[in-house]
Amino acid sequence: MKYLLICLFISFQASAALVSSNLSESDRDKVLRTLGNSSSLKILGDPYPLGGYSGFELGLSIETVSTDSFVDLGDGSAGGKLLTYPVVSIGKGLYENLDLFVNFSLFGTENRVGTYGGILRWGFFESKTIPLTLSLSLQSLSNNFDNQITGELYGGMINVGLNFNNSSYYLGLGKVNAQAEFAKEIVDSPNQEKAESSDTHFKVGAVWHFSPYFVSLELNRYYISHFTGKIGLRF
Repeated sequence: MKYLLICLFISFQASAALVSSNLSESDRDKVLRTLGNSSSLKILGDPYPLGGYSGFELGLSIETVSTDSFVDLGDGSAGGKLLTYPVVSIGKGLYENLDLFVNFSLFGTENRVGTYGGILRWGFFESKTIPLTLSLSLQSLSNNFDNQITGELYGGMINVGLNFNNSSYYLGLGKVNAQAEFAKEIVDSPNQEKAESSDTHFKVGAVWHFSPYFVSLELNRYYISHFTGKIGLRF
């Protein structure tokens, strides 16, 4: 809880430029693979379907993305600081093992990241002998970084989860594809430029229960690795 509140406070503080100017094509690819792919939506909750519980979930997560490599791109004017921003998530079981999650962050004066989108998760296997579940998740989102990089992301993942009384553990493997448009003010040409990237997405995470609350921590690996934490309430 203390860590999440500190990150939330930091995310609303003024900082230097998020990305450098005069970005080349290769620079834009690196920026998109760092910011775009890492903005993918995350469930950060029990791998057991909400639909199985006929449940509802509400949570607040903190995304953390390292941008220190940005100072070596373009004209080097990027601040290179740790980017943190809060994301609100709402989850609802739709039918049996089918769940829908809606995630969004609010673009503000100091918090310069805006994202919104949804995840559809289908739990297609539950072991009869061990607390093991398998699920497929599909996602789509739109993002905005500092009004300079705007784009979309699509992805899919196979998830494996182990569910216990007071904790759950999971991992997943999939793919993300990001597309973005870079404002002319930050590229090495007089016009807006587009970029597209695709990366393998691996995640591993854990959830601890303090009924009806929960806390989760997740490590995601794309082009970069980054951590995300979440506190939530599950009905």
